[in-house]
Amino acid sequence: MSKILSGTYPSGYGLNATLTDVTVTSTGKIEGSGLAANGVSGSYDIRNYGLIEGDKFGLQAPSALIINGENSNTSALIAGFYDGVQLRGAGRVFNYGTISAVYGGFQPGGAVQELAGGSVTNGSADDSVALITGPLGIEILNGAGTVQNFGTVLSVGFLSSSVVDLSDGGTVVNGNSADTVALLKGGAGVTIYNAAGVVTNFGAIEGAVQGVFLDAGGSVINGTLVDTGALIEGGSGTFHEGAGVVVAGAAGTVTNLATIRSTQHDPGPGRGGHGGGQPGQWLEPD
Repeated sequence: MSKILSGTYPSGYGLNATLTDVTVTSTGKIEGSGLAANGVSGSYDIRNYGLIEGDKFGLQAPSALIINGENSNTSALIAGFYDGVQLRGAGRVFNYGTISAVYGGFQPGGAVQELAGGSVTNGSADDSVALITGPLGIEILNGAGTVQNFGTVLSVGFLSSSVVDLSDGGTVVNGNSADTVALLKGGAGVTIYNAAGVVTNFGAIEGAVQGVFLDAGGSVINGTLVDTGALIEGGSGTFHEGAGVVVAGAAGTVTNLATIRSTQHDPGPGRGGHGGGQPGQWLEPD
C-alpha cells in the first residue's frame, strides 16, 4: 500500500507492514519521532521531497530504498539527533538534498547508518551540492558497502570519527572525471575494515587523522592523467596515523597521479615512505 504525505505531522509518522511505499511531498513536514517503521520487517520504498526532522532518528526502517530530493529539488532534508537515516537491513540511499545527524557523544550518530550492508549515493553528475553531515558521515556495518559521492560528506564529531566507515570491505568512489569538486572531509577520512577495500578519488579526501585507511588490503587510485588536482590528505597522529593513505593487513596497491600528503610537520617513519610507500603513504609489509 502506498501513501502520499503532504501535510505537517508534528508527532511523526509510523510505517507498518502494509504501508511500504511512502512519498513525502515538497510541502510535507514530519517532526517528532520522524518517519519510522519499528517492530516490523520487510522492504520499503521511501521518497522525501520535503522535511523529515526527528528528535531521535529522522528516518528509521528495515531494508529500504531511500530517495531524498532530486536534481531539481536539493532542499529536501532528513535530519535526526542520533542518526539521520538508520536502516536495520540492507538498503540503498540516494541523497540529492541534505541528510544530517547531531549527537557527538559516546558512540556518535551517523548521518547515514546501514546495519546490514548496502549502498549510499550522494548527489549525481548534475548535483554537486548534495550534503551528508554528522558526527559520523556514512557508516555501513555487517556487510559490504558501496559509496559514491558527487557532493560533500562531512564528519564533524571526534577526531577519530570517520567520514565513510565500511566495517566489512567495499568500494568508495569520490567524484568522477567530470566532477572533481567532490569532497570527503573530517576525522579519520575513509576507513575500511575486515575485507579488502577499493578507493577511487577524483576530488578531495581530507582526514584530520589519516586520509584513507585500508585494514585488510585493497587498492587506492588517486587522480587520472588529466585530473592531477585530486587530493588525499592526512593530518596528525602517531605511528601510521597522519598518513594520507594507509594500507595494512594484506597486500595493497596505491596508484597516485595527483597528490597524497600528510600535513604533519614531522611525518615520522613510514609516512615518508616506510614499507615501500611514497610521501604521505604507509604500506605495511604483509
